Amino acid sequence: MVVKGENTRTVNYTELHFIKEFSVFKILLLH
Repeated sequence: MVVKGENTRTVNYTELHFIKEFSVFKILLLH
């Protein structure tokens, strides 16, 4: 799969957003 510059930025933003949401979810589960 070839990823262009704009697509790379979108994927990176999506991954960071997902990691943040997942971290909040884990914190909510632990507390």
